[in-house]
Amino acid sequence: MTKKRPTLNPPHLLVVSDCHGNIRQYDQIFSYAENQSCVGIVHCGDIGPRFNATTKDQRKFLKEFFLAKTETLKQKRGSDFPIYAMMGNSDHRANELYFWKEQTTNLGQDRYRCIDGKIMPFGKFFISGYSYIPPTPFVHKEGERRDENGDDADRGEYILKGESTTPEGGMVSVDLQNLPTIKQELTELFLNHQDLDKTIFICHAPPFGTKLDCHKSETHVGSADILDMLKENDFLCSFHGHVHETVKMSGHFQDRVGNNKIYTVGNNPVADNPFVLLFELPSRAARKGNVLRGQLINSQFVNV
Repeated sequence: MTKKRPTLNPPHLLVVSDCHGNIRQYDQIFSYAENQSCVGIVHCGDIGPRFNATTKDQRKFLKEFFLAKTETLKQKRGSDFPIYAMMGNSDHRANELYFWKEQTTNLGQDRYRCIDGKIMPFGKFFISGYSYIPPTPFVHKEGERRDENGDDADRGEYILKGESTTPEGGMVSVDLQNLPTIKQELTELFLNHQDLDKTIFICHAPPFGTKLDCHKSETHVGSADILDMLKENDFLCSFHGHVHETVKMSGHFQDRVGNNKIYTVGNNPVADNPFVLLFELPSRAARKGNVLRGQLINSQFVNV
């Protein structure tokens, strides 16, 4: 049984993931963000329609829907209202340059801020994103990287060679063995960053073997390198997506790795109403912040 909660008054981030082009879900997300206590949106990846959509279909969705929604919200909340987003493994990397280019209007104003492979200021905090997942059994490899420490992990079957889309709509061969590992890219990302304890770490993939990594195949599909990164460093917190059914499977939307509180959205992309995380920002440096998970129904928060 669900219970309606009163409107959240503390400033909070709206964290979403794996919408996969579901317009009904996006309508509720952007409507909720008009709430004055919502101080920003974070999208953890898989923005556009599922991978069986063409590159042109996904670009059309970005251009005609996602960009329009961000601009409308900015008009209502102000041009400085932050929307952080990155692609996921189902988003065609052939559109990556377009996605980066269109984050800024011709007038130099942000529509959204692409956080993949970046560390960006957010008030007294930072937000950083990493979009790649470990290898899957699927032929599409453009959103994947190898785990340096996890190729032998119990993640079930996977392949390292496959294909990637091109901006022209074609395909090119990809061999993940010729690309950097997740560990190498994360090490480079945080090499000179001294404020990890003030950084909100956004990963599309969950850390391997945690409560955030429960797949319907009963194998784990998360990243061992991301797990190691969390074990070895203290972030403010981390948010993840990718495994739609993990909360249903595990009964948990949160876990802990080392000193880090870690969370997953666990959104079902074919449902009418999106599952989201509401992150209450810490008021003091010693606090890690509070997170609630719920479902947006008619733009109201419902406790689950």
